[in-house]
Amino acid sequence: MRKLSVALSCVALLLIIVWLARGAPQETRWREVEPGVWRSAGLPCGYALIDGDTALLIGAAREMDWRGLKSLNVRRIERCLLTHHHRDTSALARELLVEGIAVQAPKASAEWLHSDGVRRFWSACLPELVPGREPGLKDRTFNAFNYLVHPRGIDEIECSLEDGQTVDWRGWRLTVLATPGHSRDHVAFAATRLSETTGNALVFCGDAFATRG
Repeated sequence: MRKLSVALSCVALLLIIVWLARGAPQETRWREVEPGVWRSAGLPCGYALIDGDTALLIGAAREMDWRGLKSLNVRRIERCLLTHHHRDTSALARELLVEGIAVQAPKASAEWLHSDGVRRFWSACLPELVPGREPGLKDRTFNAFNYLVHPRGIDEIECSLEDGQTVDWRGWRLTVLATPGHSRDHVAFAATRLSETTGNALVFCGDAFATRG
């Protein structure tokens, strides 16, 4: 009888803990850095522009808890913009596409994001070795940062962003700025609020700076 009483007490305690946990506010791994602009935890970090219950993502880094935006009352993510092709900052692109979220990247990124370009890249990095006909060292790209390219292409990514192009989203205008260096296809986004006639732009510069902004 005593064992049954202890067991029932444990069950009751567990139910109370679960009830309290459900009622507690959800923690978020996002931090608001400007009104309506949120930065994800971890490095490389990603950003979300939030308007009401809708968001636009900048970057798709592997550490970016995009589902956690629900704790900020986001019910819909309309689009994700990539600054360049590197796998660490575009790791979640395929996952976002599966969820019906459009992913857009620089036009120059197609060489490293779409299937044909990815196949060419890996064929050059890891050429087929036929005995007696091995490619010379000059024909192998051992010096390439191979881990920065996806193992398979993602043809559903729309590679169309070019220098000077503007993307209007809700109350924002994002201007594409070509910033090659970290990678040949790298771009930044200068974001301004359409309601403001003066004021500085917010620049989302991807991996041009190896730190949080």
